[in-house]
Amino acid sequence: MRRWAFAAAMIGLFVLFVLVNLPAKRVESLEGLEAGQKVSLEGVVIDERVIFGNEKVYVLDLGIEIICSGCGELVGEEAEFVGLVEEYEGKNQVRILEIIFRTS
Repeated sequence: MRRWAFAAAMIGLFVLFVLVNLPAKRVESLEGLEAGQKVSLEGVVIDERVIFGNEKVYVLDLGIEIICSGCGELVGEEAEFVGLVEEYEGKNQVRILEIIFRTS
C-alpha cells in the first residue's frame, strides 16, 4: 500500500511541476480569458494608482490593468509582463509575476 501511495504522490508532483512551468499565453486583450490563466503581455505603463501600502494598479497603453506589489515607479516604462488573470468587480486584471524590461 505504501508503494502505491508513494507512486501516486510522485505522479501528482510531476503533474504540478508541469502545470506551473507551462509557458504563458501571449495576449493583447483580456477578453474571453478565465481567472487563473497565465498570460504574457507587452506595453507601456501610462498610469499608476496606489491600492494600499506598496500594492499598485498600473494601466498599460493597451487599456489593461495590471496589479503589482512592490514594483516601484513604472510610468513611462516599456516592458513585458507575465502574470495571472484575476477578476475584480466583473473586470479582468493581471496580477504580475514577472517583469522583463525593454532596453533601448
